[in-house]
This record gives sequence, C-alpha cells and structure tokens, in this order.
Amino acid sequence: MNIACFLSRFSHHFYAAACVQIHDAALKGNLQIVEALLKGNPNLVSSKHNSGYTPLHLAVLRGRKDMVELLLANKAEVNSKDKIGMTPLQEAAWGGHKEIAELLLANKAEINAKDTSGSTALHQAASSGKKDVVELLLANKAEVDAKDAYGSTALHKAASGGKKDVLELLLANKAEINAKDNCGNTALYYAATYGHKDVAELLLANKAEINAKDKFAIDLPQAAALLSLLPTPLGADVVMSMANPQPISSEVINRITMILEQKLKSLADVSPESHGGIRAVAELIKCMDTKAADAILEKIERDNPSLALSIRNLMFVFDDVMLIDDAGMRELLASLNEKCLTIGLKGTREELRNRFFSNMSKRAVEMMKEDLNILGPVKVEDVETCQRQIASVIQKLAESGVIKLNRGRGDEYVN
Repeated sequence: MNIACFLSRFSHHFYAAACVQIHDAALKGNLQIVEALLKGNPNLVSSKHNSGYTPLHLAVLRGRKDMVELLLANKAEVNSKDKIGMTPLQEAAWGGHKEIAELLLANKAEINAKDTSGSTALHQAASSGKKDVVELLLANKAEVDAKDAYGSTALHKAASGGKKDVLELLLANKAEINAKDNCGNTALYYAATYGHKDVAELLLANKAEINAKDKFAIDLPQAAALLSLLPTPLGADVVMSMANPQPISSEVINRITMILEQKLKSLADVSPESHGGIRAVAELIKCMDTKAADAILEKIERDNPSLALSIRNLMFVFDDVMLIDDAGMRELLASLNEKCLTIGLKGTREELRNRFFSNMSKRAVEMMKEDLNILGPVKVEDVETCQRQIASVIQKLAESGVIKLNRGRGDEYVN
C-alpha cells in the first residue's frame, strides 16, 4: 500500500470517528465537544447519521436550544432532510419545541416542507397536540389544508388524537371541516371512531357533514360502524353479498334489521342493491375496527376461500411481510425509508422484526437497533402511520410483479 492510499484511508476512518463523536455530543448537549470538533473540521456540521440525521436534527430531537444555536452559527443546513424526508423544523413541531421552531424559522426553515409520507410540520404539531407550535406555524403561513400521502390534513390528525384546542385553532384559521382523506373519511369520522365526544360535538357545531360518502358511493364511516355491530357470521354474509353483484337476500336483511333495531333502537332504510363489488368491500373493511375486520375475514375464508383471497389481495397490511420470500424482502428493503421502517418496527412482535433483520447485514441490523434506542418512546399513531406506508410500498411492488405474496402459507417464512 503506498503512502497516499494509506493517508486516504486513515483520513476516512478519522472523519467517520469524528462523525460519531459529534452526533453523540449533539444528542447529549455537550457544547464543548461540538465546538472543538467543528473547529477541527467545519464540514462535520453537515455529517449524517445512518438514519440521515444531522447534528442539528439530533439537537432538535432532544430540545437542546443552545446546541441548535451553536450549530446554526456554524452554518448547519436548516432544511436538511433525514432518510424519510423530515427536516429539523418537523422534528421541533412534533416535539413541541416552540422556541427552537422560532429559531429555525428565523433562519429560513421551509415551513411547508413535506417528508416522504407527505406530512408537514403542521401535521406533526397537530398530531402531537402542540397548540403553541400550531399557532406559531399558522402565523408563519403554514398551509392549513395541506394533505399527506394518505389524504389527511392537520384537522384529521387533531380529530384522531382528540386534540380539541388544536382543532379549534385550525377551524379559526379556516381549515376545511369536511376534507376527506384517501379512504373518504372526514375529521368527524375519526373523532367519533376514537370516542372523542367533545371533538365530535365541536365539529358538528361547526356544521361538519355527517353523511360524507367515499369514492364508491358507500358511506364508509357509517357502513364500517354498522358492520362492526353485527355478529361475525352475519357480518361475513353481508360482505360476501356485497362482493357479488347480487341483491342481498330478504332473510339477511331481516336479520340485520332485527339486530340493529335492538342495538340502535332505530334503523334507516337498508338497500338491497349492490354497491361496487370486491374493491368496494376491501375499502370498507380497511375502514373497520381491526378486530371486527379480522373476524369477518376469517369467517369468509372458511366459507369462501377464493373470495377472501380476492379481498385480501386488495387490502395490503404491514403483517403481509410474513408472506414475502427472502428475495422479495430484499426488494422491499431497498424500497423503504430506513427511519420509517425503524418507527414501523417499534413495539412489533419479534417474528415481524426478525423477518426484516434476517434479510439485512449484521451491521445494518446493529444500526437499526441503535436507531430504535435513539428514538425512545414513539406514539402508536406514528407507528401505525409508518406501517401503513410500508404496506403501501408492499402493494405497489406486488402489483408491479416485483414481489409475490404467498397468502395461505405465510408461516413458511417465520424465523
């Protein structure tokens, strides 16, 4: 090895070690170490952790304003994005760090920047219920009705989490009260679904529509709620009838009427018409409570396996990773954002994690586990959001023929 090659490799290893040091110091708030490292190499201010975090991201994540000031003074990139596209401002919004958000905005942070799931800083603040940050963002011209990749606005996020004060603020800033997400649901639907009575009352007082229909002309919120009230065998019968372009039998309607009259005291007219076939059914079941949906699908699988398979093929979920072979898993991993995967794996069962880890290098697994520790506690809503994003990627890869799902022999791949 010649001297030039040796020096080059030595320099690379030295820089890598310095990157680890500055990230750790930024996370822990050690100003002296960061100052010393930047004095030796100013470029370290832009160095990235394996998740795409810069020292600025890590300082914001832990709410260290003095560290943020130091890094910005040393020309940290205020709009730098991590591997799922999150900027320091979005991290500040999620964590409720108003003073840091003000500092970032004063340094020209892009207020409507979106991450790979389409979320803005306003989505993050509304989701976590940080009213003061929401107020700050709106005052700085944040787009109040911006939609993420799932069609959700900040109003959807606030309603889902029962954040009444945030919702009031959004409505005062002319948020669209009847905006629909990609499933056809409004903020009122989520407030009712998650039992936030005060939020639902506020929305109704502001003239929220009760009967908003989805793209299949089915009132998904009402249909999903009513379907969840039915006993599993009857619910499965209704779903199978909807999936086939045939009128619902009078016997089934009579049974539905009797049960719903008992539970709801009154029942609106029940139409015997078909409402869109298998795809509409898949959309309906995706909007149902998970436990009720699983029970209905299990009943359909026993009675009509081919229909159940057709429905499931249009309902990709996070657990479908258990149905992908190793080659497909590697294709999936190559298509995912690492941070989103890390969040999606939070709190999941061991076999699901191992399905990913078994197709990653030892070093990649170690770094992933390190990221899981750095993140600390994560809200269930955020985990589910990332899992839906992963499921969406699975669906796209399956539909394009890049991967195949082996439904019916899923446990073949459990490690």
